Amino acid sequence: MSISSFAHILKGPFNCKKLNAIPKAPGVYSFYSQAGSLLYVGKSVSLRDRVLSHFREKAPSKRAQGLVAKITQIAWMETAGELGALLKEAWLIKTSFPILNRQLRRHRTLFAIALIENSTAYSHLQVVSYELLTPEIQVYGLFRRKQNALEALRKITKENNLCLKYVGFDKSKGPCFYRQLHRCRGACVYEEEVAIYNERLQNALVRNLYKPWPFKSKVALKEESKTKGYDYHIVDEWRYLGTLSFPSGTYFHVPKKFDLDIYRILLKSFTNKIFPLKIIEFG
Repeated sequence: MSISSFAHILKGPFNCKKLNAIPKAPGVYSFYSQAGSLLYVGKSVSLRDRVLSHFREKAPSKRAQGLVAKITQIAWMETAGELGALLKEAWLIKTSFPILNRQLRRHRTLFAIALIENSTAYSHLQVVSYELLTPEIQVYGLFRRKQNALEALRKITKENNLCLKYVGFDKSKGPCFYRQLHRCRGACVYEEEVAIYNERLQNALVRNLYKPWPFKSKVALKEESKTKGYDYHIVDEWRYLGTLSFPSGTYFHVPKKFDLDIYRILLKSFTNKIFPLKIIEFG
């Protein structure tokens, strides 16, 4: 994201008096080098305090010293609340590739443990790419790497005595390897009833359930600020589409793409009610 995309820009050299121009309000900020390279993106419920902390660190690390030395421009964008700051920070880091941000990284593909319909009545689990999923498929757990998803599936299978055949780890004919070790309860040879096996599998997975979208259509999450006004964060199927701000009328547009970090931010905002939000459903 170019510096011109931000509403406010401050040019160096910097001192405390000059940095006081940054408001004590929620939002995202960015640091730029002399060459215009994006160095760092951050967020805070108080932009001024957070930016000042970069310059006031008592015992800065070499990385922090190097960052401060390179900063020639600071840009920021106010938000009505903390949720807006979290969403914009996550998206900006994923799309703008700041040199020094390491926590939120861009992952082109996510993997999921999914419940797949099969010709048998026994429930089947499979690790699949998120892009191949449809709304009808139940998803349990999202992972950044396929290997992580496979390891999680193997652990669930072992801890709950599930059948290796029905989770894709045993392609042989006859009883699965776990059945031979008396770990599988016999689903692969039809000795465990379908209803009992499927219920055990569901119970084993429920803690890792990827929550289905709880609304019939997209929604607007309204955040209010006494100084900035209102922000309406538009979300659909856990995808952050952008933020419409009033009274400024500005729109922060985000392409419709699923992102694991944004999913977790939104899920936390719904379930823990850590943000004072009003949810407005479309249609």
